[in-house]
Amino acid sequence: MKRTQKKLGMIKLCVTIGACAMFSLAADASAQSVEIALSIVGDAKNAPDPATGFGNVDYEYAIGTYDITVDQYTAFLNAVAAKTDKYRLYSPKMEKAGNFKNPNTTDSDFHTNAGIKRSGDSGNYSYSVMGDSGSEPVTYVSWFDAVRFCNWLHNGQPKGLGEVAGSTETGAYTLQGDRRHQTATKNPGAKWWISSENEWYKAAYYDPQLNGGRGGYWRYTTKSNDAPGNEIGDKPNQANYIVNARFSINSAGSKASQLTKVGAFSKSASPYGTFDQGGNVAQWIDSLIPQKPAGMRGGCYNGFADGLQSSSHAYPEPSEKSGYVGFRVATLPQR
Repeated sequence: MKRTQKKLGMIKLCVTIGACAMFSLAADASAQSVEIALSIVGDAKNAPDPATGFGNVDYEYAIGTYDITVDQYTAFLNAVAAKTDKYRLYSPKMEKAGNFKNPNTTDSDFHTNAGIKRSGDSGNYSYSVMGDSGSEPVTYVSWFDAVRFCNWLHNGQPKGLGEVAGSTETGAYTLQGDRRHQTATKNPGAKWWISSENEWYKAAYYDPQLNGGRGGYWRYTTKSNDAPGNEIGDKPNQANYIVNARFSINSAGSKASQLTKVGAFSKSASPYGTFDQGGNVAQWIDSLIPQKPAGMRGGCYNGFADGLQSSSHAYPEPSEKSGYVGFRVATLPQR
């Protein structure tokens, strides 16, 4: 393993996938609390998918190998929301409904010992991971929660400043307290951001080796045109979604968390080495549709195969929080 120290952080080259390196990036050591595993997406200026028109990107970038996890979001909350949570980055549903809303109960207090628990009173909050769900994707986060997480990363993961400029409100995005209407766009010079629809789509479906090396697109994020199975482990072409009326972890009547740990389908990466872009949880993106600027892609654990396909996307309100939706981040490769 090669290690190089740079001014803005430490880059750890982990593994090479084809022509694309996968690495993890942390902020300056004085504020380090979260590391993000990243997959480099090269092959700049690729053609769009002729079936959908999405996927062309003219530059090299890096995208999260995994969704942001409960562990990572808990660290974020403890860094910025220990005194107050002005913009409601924490949702009580992260504890009361587990890390998702179980599809087989209408009880809003259904408890699966998965998610994030908040303790203490205003002025002295603390946040902790419930059970062993730390490696599951975080849910009940809005588009605004996701970009505030990006601002925090952009600003070096400051601790104790709260939800203010220089922490969650400025940096990659200028929010000025907004948490209902998406008026913010990525600022020039952003170091971390929510991927654009084209960035997300390319990382999920584009394969430079298809068509004799001319490049092309798969229908599913698992390097396949056939619907995946949902068996956890090292079989190829697997994902967390409903197959033959069964969830990938338990039968539909189970009371356990039905989210899988990120990367649980170890042989089902995209061509660029990302995991779970199809299934588990859908992910927030910056949409290409002007009247619907916030979007999501990827399908979820409680959905079916059509939600995982390259043709599937949705454009909800950016303030929406759901047990089926999380996010991953993007940045520029560090050399």
